[in-house]
Amino acid sequence: MRKSGDERRKDIAAAVLDMAARMGVAKVTTQAIADELGIAQATVFKHFKTRDDIFLAAVGLIGEEVFSELGPIFANTEMPSAERLHAVISRHLAVIEQRKGIPRLLFSDLLHMESPELKTAIYKLMKGYEEKVSNLISEGIKDGSIAANVDPQVASKTLTTLVQGTVLRWTLLDFEFSLTDQDGVIWKTLGPSLGLTVVGDE
Repeated sequence: MRKSGDERRKDIAAAVLDMAARMGVAKVTTQAIADELGIAQATVFKHFKTRDDIFLAAVGLIGEEVFSELGPIFANTEMPSAERLHAVISRHLAVIEQRKGIPRLLFSDLLHMESPELKTAIYKLMKGYEEKVSNLISEGIKDGSIAANVDPQVASKTLTTLVQGTVLRWTLLDFEFSLTDQDGVIWKTLGPSLGLTVVGDE
C-alpha cells in the first residue's frame, strides 16, 4: 500500500532520529536517509526542500512523542500534583531513553550553531514543557501536595535543568547506564525544594 505524504514525512523524521542515535547528526545526510529507508534521494527531496527542513520535522516528532506520553499525566487530576510531577519525570526519561536521537540532536552543533530555526523550534518545545510543569506545580500548591512558598516557575526551570543535565551525562557516556533509573536521583534532589518530607524511589 502506497504511503501518504504525511506518513512518508513522519517515516523520514523518525529515521533521522534513529540514525542520529547510531552515527551522530553530522553523518545524517539526505543520501544516508534515502539509503536507510530504501528510497531514492529524490523521494526525500519530494517531501522536504532542505536537510534543515527534515530536522525541523524531527523536532516536531520529538514534541509529538513527548507530549503524547506526558499529556495524560498532566491531565490526570485524580492524582495529587506532586505524584504527577514525579510521574512526568519518570515518563520523560523513558521517552528519551527510547529515542536516543533526541539528545544527539539537542546537543549537536547543527542545533546550537548552524540552524537558528532549529534552535527556535527546540526553545519553543522547552518553554511549552516548562509552562506545563509550572502549572502542575501551581496545582500542587493549591491541593497541598507541594509547599505554599514554592515559586512554580523557578521550580520548573530547576526540574528542566536537572533532567537536561542527567541526559547530557548519559549522552556523553554513550548511554552506558539506564536513564530511567535516574528518576529517583532527580526526585530526591528536587523534592526538598518542593517542601516534600518523604522523597525516594517509588
